[in-house]
Amino acid sequence: MMQLEDGHDIIGLCGFDNPMRDQKTEELKKHIGQGVKIKMDDAGNILIRRYAKSNVYVKSTASHPNEETSIGADILKLPNQALESEKIVKLFDMKKFQSNVNRELRRAYPDRRRLETQCLSAVAFVKSENDILECPIWVLIVNVVAMDMLKSKLPPGNCSINARNAAIITLLNNSHAGLEILESGL
Repeated sequence: MMQLEDGHDIIGLCGFDNPMRDQKTEELKKHIGQGVKIKMDDAGNILIRRYAKSNVYVKSTASHPNEETSIGADILKLPNQALESEKIVKLFDMKKFQSNVNRELRRAYPDRRRLETQCLSAVAFVKSENDILECPIWVLIVNVVAMDMLKSKLPPGNCSINARNAAIITLLNNSHAGLEILESGL
């Protein structure tokens, strides 16, 4: 179990001084209080419970707004993905991730990066912005178990062709001159 709070125990956001920290962040940090508790269950889901009196938001790490994520369905239903107090919800849904991996593997050119991004969970405290980098206080959680599962199903060396390269290869294959360039250029 991991606990994120304003204190110095477990993983405390106030554990280290930062002379470069802006005043706005310093003020907002005082509102985190008991923060959140995060743990992984036996199925590989990451569960989160909000203890903070102030808001806690789950942010998508997807590149595009309509892109698939592995964020739990209960969180996606919440306004602004703002966690309810004392309620346990799935931050990372392993079944959803496995389904997304299987769907991606059926594509002609699987995009490993799209799946790796789903292994990241971003949580913002107190205040939410559209861009996670604009949020004054946030953490990024890397699901190493999901990354290992992805590595076993789609090894890094097997996905050298991404969507952009696939489009280039398709264009080259559609023209005779392109084939000559492809053969001599590679």
